[in-house]
Amino acid sequence: MLSRAARRPAPRSGIPVASEVRRLLRAGAPDVVVQPILDLASGQVGSYEALSRFGDGGDPEEWFAAAHRYGLGAALESAAIAAALRAGDERPPGTVLSVNVSPSVLDSPALCAVLPADLDGIQIEITEHELAEDASALLAALDRFRARGARIAVDDVGQGYAGLKRVMGIRPDVLKLDREIVAGVSREPAKVAMVEAVVHFAARTGAAVCAEGLETVEDLVTAADLDVAQAQGFIVGRPATGFEPASVESRAACSASRAGGMRATSAADGSSRDVAQLLGSLAEAGDVREAARRIAAAAGLLGCQLVRLGVLRGDVLVTPADRPVPALPIGVRSIGRARELPTVQRLSDLPTARLVLAERTMGQVLASAGRSGDGELALLELAGCRSLLMVPLVSAGQAVGILECYQAGERAWSRGQMRIARMIAAAAGPVADNLTR
Repeated sequence: MLSRAARRPAPRSGIPVASEVRRLLRAGAPDVVVQPILDLASGQVGSYEALSRFGDGGDPEEWFAAAHRYGLGAALESAAIAAALRAGDERPPGTVLSVNVSPSVLDSPALCAVLPADLDGIQIEITEHELAEDASALLAALDRFRARGARIAVDDVGQGYAGLKRVMGIRPDVLKLDREIVAGVSREPAKVAMVEAVVHFAARTGAAVCAEGLETVEDLVTAADLDVAQAQGFIVGRPATGFEPASVESRAACSASRAGGMRATSAADGSSRDVAQLLGSLAEAGDVREAARRIAAAAGLLGCQLVRLGVLRGDVLVTPADRPVPALPIGVRSIGRARELPTVQRLSDLPTARLVLAERTMGQVLASAGRSGDGELALLELAGCRSLLMVPLVSAGQAVGILECYQAGERAWSRGQMRIARMIAAAAGPVADNLTR
């Protein structure tokens, strides 16, 4: 289990020798602390990284480097991971435990002996600078962990385009930005550009980006506005022996940033132009069915699987379509075989939709977090997706419908996605209202 300079305790005098590593292994394992990682879309801690600490204040990187030098690397890493897994049993429900593993240790018998068969809720974190050019063996090992439920993260990302290509070749779930890129990002335009490039690159493959080493509120807010999905660092929480919540400051900054809106969409990647084209096309729709067909193109802008327009008619939501599909019978899970979403939805079956319409706020539904019987869960199952974003359509101060956005992966919608969805919904409300009068 590796640890970086930002988290190092006071230096130990001298590099560990083989006898010291063997003595540590006989004693059990290094101590373990955990550091919270804040999900910037939800404002909640989504995961914790386990970090090793050595009783004499020694540098963890020196200990692990020495262990590998003496042929004891797999034994020490596996002992540290075993200790992390024992501690991880106490983590809050729904959170992920991230453990660091060297690529050379992934297939070792020592690691296999300490990992459970079911790796759901576990994230395997490897470091970019340890990736080989020929990653075929690494890919095979990571695929075996994925098949057991593990998520994959790559640490210390930031070595340029060639490095990103090598990283994305292993299809990680999370890219963790090198702290040298993140530190001071609120003050340095060059770092902003680097973060934007990684976020854009990651979005093409569905990976989330984590900024680690964040130490100031300003850097955290800037990272959030750049569509970074996760935040880690002293401003979020210091490593501790227990599973602590995120700091009050980081949660307050996250909430304020979400409420205050996003920075303007960058024209550099063409997203502003694409949104403008969609909104112009929507305004030219001749009837509400045509508007619904045109708004479906927003799926490409949002990077999701499906976008639908729902118009409020009394106590139901109606999706204009050439051929009506009956209302969804809640609780009938086999309806998923029909492979069509209903064009009529009863609000009495849709608790999130009712809240969205009543409070004119966005609502998110994750497949694993819903309540049995909620109509939104049935919609997700029917769509073959795991995450639903609902955005209110408003015209002349009144809620007139909902923009439904479906995403295959079960993760919170990013700030960039929500920003674009809000823009589309703001234009779609008056259009839908006028066309249905």
